Amino acid sequence: MLEDQIGDLDAVERFAYEFIEDCSKNNVAYVEVRYMPHKLLGTELYQMLGYEGLKETVRRVYQGLKRGEDEFQVKSKSILSCATKWPVDTVPDTLRLAQNCTHYGVVGIDLLSIQPETGPHGRFFAVEIYHTDRVGHGYSVVEDSNIYNSCLQKRIHFECCPWSSYLTGAVPFHTRTHPIAQFAKDNANFSLNSDDPTLTGRYLNEDYQLAQSWGFTREQFKIINLNAAEASFQPEHEKKELIKLLESEYSDNNES
Repeated sequence: MLEDQIGDLDAVERFAYEFIEDCSKNNVAYVEVRYMPHKLLGTELYQMLGYEGLKETVRRVYQGLKRGEDEFQVKSKSILSCATKWPVDTVPDTLRLAQNCTHYGVVGIDLLSIQPETGPHGRFFAVEIYHTDRVGHGYSVVEDSNIYNSCLQKRIHFECCPWSSYLTGAVPFHTRTHPIAQFAKDNANFSLNSDDPTLTGRYLNEDYQLAQSWGFTREQFKIINLNAAEASFQPEHEKKELIKLLESEYSDNNES
């Protein structure tokens, strides 16, 4: 989002709508949108409007997503990101929004920078201290067998982003075996995602193509997508509908 568009809720709603349009072009059936209401509203408006301004921001995102869903048949929910330093602690507001905005499609929160320590021990804090259900990226977890095995046993879900991992330096290009390939070998619970395509210039279809170049098969992609559906934060009845849709799609394509 451009600096001069922060706080422009008409632009925020338009971005949400166009995001769903982009998802439809990448064959996405369901997406959980992660965003930070405080950043979309901006510091100045937050100081003026406070919590009510944040709630209106969430409502406008929902309106854009819903309009996109109706037009492009891509279902969506929202995950609200928060941080202990923004310049202010956004966690209390975000928890309140998560409790009060379920009718705007909010299904979870995402805590950014929960621990200054990076590497596998940062994942330890996420899993053992904060009891997270899902971990974004998480590639360094393979460096510590104890933490990695704990994640495997607990079926912690890793949100993996192949192209982003290279472009951000999270995984060096010269790495012989990408951690995602290790996840697949060990039957870890993970999915493939695009991270932030507007910044990386890489969209979800390209992430699947990259994984395919590593030797991933159609059956593995089916498992990965079912993992994603199972790990989603949507209500159980909607989750079952998504799983049924995915199984039907893969079954139909196998027969054709």
